[in-house]
Amino acid sequence: MPAYALQGIDLVINKGEYVAVVGANGSGKTTLLRHLNALLIPTMGDVLISEWNTRDSLHIRDIRSTVGMVFQAPDTQIIATVVEEDVAFGPENLGVPENELQDRIDWALEAVGLEDLRKRPSNLLSAGQKQLLAIASTLSMKPRCLVLDEATSMLDPASRLRFINIVGRLHQQGITIVTATHNMDEAAIAQRIIVLSEGRISTQGGASAVFAQDKLLKDLKLDLPSTVMLANKIRKYLNDFPCDALTVPELVNTVVLYLGQKRGSIK
Repeated sequence: MPAYALQGIDLVINKGEYVAVVGANGSGKTTLLRHLNALLIPTMGDVLISEWNTRDSLHIRDIRSTVGMVFQAPDTQIIATVVEEDVAFGPENLGVPENELQDRIDWALEAVGLEDLRKRPSNLLSAGQKQLLAIASTLSMKPRCLVLDEATSMLDPASRLRFINIVGRLHQQGITIVTATHNMDEAAIAQRIIVLSEGRISTQGGASAVFAQDKLLKDLKLDLPSTVMLANKIRKYLNDFPCDALTVPELVNTVVLYLGQKRGSIK
C-alpha cells in the first residue's frame, strides 16, 4: 500500500485569515503549503484556489498569481542581481504595463521597508534583507494570499521580529496569511493554528484552545509559546495564576491584573 505525505486533509482557509501550520519534522507542513499554489498536484482529491482546481493546467498562472509563496532559503527565490530588478521580474513576465509595473515595485519595496536599497546588488543584502526581498518580489505579483514556509527559521531575533511585524501589517491590509513554523511564539499570533501529525490534522482552532492541549502537543514533540511556559512556571508557586497569555504584552497585563487582585483581597 502506498504511503501518502498527506491523508484525509479536509481544510478551508477563508479570505483574510491568518493561519499557522505547525508540526514536527516530516508531519507534512511543506507538502501542504506547496499544494496551495500548485507546486504540487494531489494524486488523490482536489485543491481549490478560489474557483480554480490545481489539476487544471490552464489556470496555473491564475493560481500562482493569487497565492504567492516565500520559502525558507531566500537565495533559492532571488533571480535578479539588483533589488528592484528582482521585484520587477514577476510582474514583467505577466505583461504588466510599464506605468503599473513601477507602481508595483514602489509599493512592494515600501511595504517591506527596502525602498532605500532598491539599487543595491541582491548578493550584498543580509539574510534578513534577502527574506524581505523575497516577500517584496512576491507582493509585486499582487497576491491575495501569502504563504510562508519556515520563512523566519534562518533569521536572527531582530530580523525575525521585523519580518513578523511586516507580515502582520500585510494581514491588516487584507492579505490572507498562511505560515508554517516551528516557532510557537510566531504561531500564537495567528487567528487559527493547524497542528499536523503524520500527514493528518491532529487538531486545529484558536491559539488559546490549541495551546491548552499541552499533553497532545508534548506527545507530538511540540513546544508551548514562551509566555505560556513562563506562566506555567509561575503557577507552580501561585496555583491560581492564569496560563492563557500568548504574547509578552498579554503576560505583562496578566501579571498586573493578578497582583492588583491580590492586593485588593489583602485589604
